[in-house]
Amino acid sequence: MMSTTNSASPALLLAELHSPATPTSLTPTLLTTLLHRVFSHPKIFRGFVDILNFPSVQITLGQMPEKKRRELIRTVELFGFGTIRDYYEIKRREKEGGSTITGDDNNDEFVGVWTLTEVQLEKLRMLSVVTIIRRQIMGTEVTSSRKKAATIKKKRDKTKILTITYQHLADELQLFDKHHDDDNEMKDDGVNTVQDPNKLRIIENLLIQCIYSDLLSAKLDQRSKSLKMDPTSSCLEGGNNESGNNSGVNSMMGQGTKKKREGSDGSGGGICGSLFFSGSTL
Repeated sequence: MMSTTNSASPALLLAELHSPATPTSLTPTLLTTLLHRVFSHPKIFRGFVDILNFPSVQITLGQMPEKKRRELIRTVELFGFGTIRDYYEIKRREKEGGSTITGDDNNDEFVGVWTLTEVQLEKLRMLSVVTIIRRQIMGTEVTSSRKKAATIKKKRDKTKILTITYQHLADELQLFDKHHDDDNEMKDDGVNTVQDPNKLRIIENLLIQCIYSDLLSAKLDQRSKSLKMDPTSSCLEGGNNESGNNSGVNSMMGQGTKKKREGSDGSGGGICGSLFFSGSTL
């Protein structure tokens, strides 16, 4: 479950990043600390990459060694438009000593990411659920993060309820894979997720968190062991693709153009919330 111990106001937390007391008071150490708090905050789910555009943050990034700066930026981007699968893939490659970026025909140096706490991993799982569902709604599901071109085009049918099985979500989130280095106590023991009540409870609790955090408008169907939602619902407003020119504190406060975690034509629903903050009134 997402921790609720981080009780700092989201607005105050962002103010420390956006408007420090002096231009030099936001040190690299403080920036790192504040970002960890953002990643752990139970009410902040959007606008991560906007933080990188804050003038104060730009100044601080310029003071950091290149390796640390690139790792910080990549970690922020992971929350902005990455998935838990991406995180585990990066960590696997870190453990192997790093390599050039998979699929790139260049010699770019491998860039790692911060090691996330379990609370931060849980948030990334929740954001990944949004990504998986949005891909289903948009009719394009990326079958593997390691194969950039491996996409399946599907015909959209707006008259049907969207159904995504728990097993599919667990597989995409790699919830029970053996190779993870996190503290997940439910490793893959060869038992299918839908046949294991303990694993079912984990995936259902994750989806309930998404619903209560206003990331999803959906129902859990315990009989079919699946998530069901109306893809034509007007509730599809949330998530972030971190693109466009609507950066800065206004967009993060929900005062700018609504943006989505995954690209969308804006025509379908089930994924809720347009504010940078979830479940709170500022």
